[in-house]
Amino acid sequence: MTYKSYLEIFVPLDTKRKWYSELKEYLSDVDVMWQNAYYHITMAFLDETPKDLEKITSMLKRHLTGFCAPVITFDSLDAFTTPSGLHFITLTSSAIPKEFVSLTDTVRHDIIDAGGKIESEFKPHVTLGRVRESNISLEYLQSKLRRFVVSPIELTLTEVDFRKFRGEVLFKTTLPI
Repeated sequence: MTYKSYLEIFVPLDTKRKWYSELKEYLSDVDVMWQNAYYHITMAFLDETPKDLEKITSMLKRHLTGFCAPVITFDSLDAFTTPSGLHFITLTSSAIPKEFVSLTDTVRHDIIDAGGKIESEFKPHVTLGRVRESNISLEYLQSKLRRFVVSPIELTLTEVDFRKFRGEVLFKTTLPI
């Protein structure tokens, strides 16, 4: 039996900062289901996980051991719509480090070579909240988000894990700073 899983890198987002409460107030006219915790960037979402987990975990160890924690400056907001009909409100960066993108591309390629199925593209973002598509148009939401100014937030991302979708952790590591 196959199952879904994902590789994620945690984003230590401090939601007690002023900009976050200002964003919530700014979007008070939108029915947002705000993310409560577990802020992360999904490096790979596996629609089907290979049966040979040892092959995946050893590959992850090989690629992640010694890889320095990326420092990412988050500086803008965006939104996109998922196939399930939700708009995701996201925190993004105009300059994702090339080394991080290259690592992600390599890991995704190796997962596919090991028999994993990845249907979605890598779109580096941090989900802040979700809005039902029927409540608001994507164009309106994106336009509104573009008008909100996010002061650059520089964060070091050190924690990576690979887990079953809504389930147990299969692999976890801390990247060196």
